[in-house]
This record gives sequence, structure tokens and C-alpha cells, in this order.
Amino acid sequence: MSFRPTVSVYAGGRIADIRFYRNAPAETLLFSALELALEYRGVKTREEFLLRRYGAVSFDILLFPERIPNTEVGLKSLEAASELPILVDLASRSIYCSDRALSATELRRLPDLSREAWFFRLSAPDWEERFLSAIERGRIDLTRARP
Repeated sequence: MSFRPTVSVYAGGRIADIRFYRNAPAETLLFSALELALEYRGVKTREEFLLRRYGAVSFDILLFPERIPNTEVGLKSLEAASELPILVDLASRSIYCSDRALSATELRRLPDLSREAWFFRLSAPDWEERFLSAIERGRIDLTRARP
């Protein structure tokens, strides 16, 4: 059995993109999410994200033998299959686990993992286990990152 986490991007509260990372280590998930959050910061809408990333708003995702349209319905069906749905929320500049974009009130209730000392000790033997359990109940706040 394989571990099937995803990293999805939400722009303007709407799902814009999703990627599966089969059996990926926690560092890969974290760095992929951070890269997307930083590269596309300032993007306001789903369409703007898609145009910047892919040069098109509408296309199919090929998961052989199926073709899944990159519509919100198609992307949400892929997200529903995730065992760890990590979400990059461009509007709130946060990374967290959820199957939807959270409101500002909901986000404030989640602990900021980037304020915890263990978060920056990637070489610690228990870092991956701590990250995987913490990201399910916390968030990474990127509002303090430089624009």
C-alpha cells in the first residue's frame, strides 16, 4: 500500500491545481508547498494562477487511462482521494491540511508550526513524524515572509 498525499493550490478561495506525491517524504511535501506559495504569492484568482503556471485556463489532467478536466469539480475529485491533503492558500498566505480553503477565523484557531522550534530541525530523527502529525492540526503562516 502506498501513501498518497497531495499538495493543492487555492487562489481566491477556489482550487486551482493539485499534485499527487506518492510515497513522498515530508520534506518533499513541505518544500513543494513552500515553492508554490512563494512563486505564486500575490496571485488573486484561479484563472490568474492557471495562466501564469500553465499558460492556459482550461486543460485536461492525464491520469492514464483517464483524462480529468482541470475544473473545480475534477480537481476536487482528485483531492478527495488524498490521504494527506496539504493546501497552499494563496489568499491567506498559509499552508495547512484541509479539503477546502479555511476562513480567517478558522485559520487563527490553528497553531502556527513555523513558530515551533522543532519545525526548523529538519535533520532531527523524528522530524518527519512530527511534521506529518502537526500539519494535520496546524498551519504554516507565510505572512511574515518578504513579498
